[in-house]
Amino acid sequence: MTVTEADLPAMVDALRERIGAQYEMTQVNRVITSDVIGRYALGIGDDNPLFVDPEYASGTPFGRVIAPPTFLATAVRSRPQGLRGVHALFAGMTIDFERPVVAGERLTSLTALDSLVEKQGKYSGDELTPILKGPLSVADVICWLNGVGTGVFIKSSRQWYEYLERHPAAGMPDEYGVPDAPECVHWDEKIAAKIGMPGPYDYGWQRCAWLGHVVTDWIGDQAWIKRIELQLRAPNYVGDLTTVTGSVVSVDPVDGSLTIEMQATDHRGRLTAKGSAVVTTAIPDLGDRGV
Repeated sequence: MTVTEADLPAMVDALRERIGAQYEMTQVNRVITSDVIGRYALGIGDDNPLFVDPEYASGTPFGRVIAPPTFLATAVRSRPQGLRGVHALFAGMTIDFERPVVAGERLTSLTALDSLVEKQGKYSGDELTPILKGPLSVADVICWLNGVGTGVFIKSSRQWYEYLERHPAAGMPDEYGVPDAPECVHWDEKIAAKIGMPGPYDYGWQRCAWLGHVVTDWIGDQAWIKRIELQLRAPNYVGDLTTVTGSVVSVDPVDGSLTIEMQATDHRGRLTAKGSAVVTTAIPDLGDRGV
């Protein structure tokens, strides 16, 4: 569907009217198991035994497998309340935790449009051990989807065409005119070009997970992330090599928590993502929720 610049003001006004309306999201994972957590961790390239090995995790202060902080993408990844004919781009997130997510829990997620801000877009402490990610490949994207779940738009056969009957604008025609999922911009060069991208690119949550990975690698199994805030600054295209770095910038003298700042830089020297995390060694009582 073609949308002109003249259409946008009315579309933005209609979207603004939906601010505050809350509804429950249909998500991939609701009941959390150690297998689900492990599959997600491996989907982002993180084989930390605290996330993937129940036997190892049982000997840590947590007493069980815990999920990486960005694991919530599998259960609370909100879909955009978008504009017709305008492709949405994920730009960042902030998560505050009361405690880590653990196996045996059931998660329910609600979403609401909190605010609408119009923007013009364009494409000193201890150092953490850097990690390299990439060069990004389509296989990396597939592994991410295997770990996080395919979400709202990626459906097969009858389920996809039934979805299109309800949401006819959701499909993006491929070179044969067949409507494909809008998420195919992450692996199809021609469809990525249709939305103005020079090539396929990663999922925003995927790169956010990489920033979390550099922190969890550094803190080991004696601490956890209680708050993480992340911003995406530029796309990460297939073929890009990303270096993720971090450093401790402050220590809270009251509770001993650390604040860490992280960055993701590609091989061109572009800053593609940045963020911060608050880390604490105060391990909460996770109770007996199974494995």
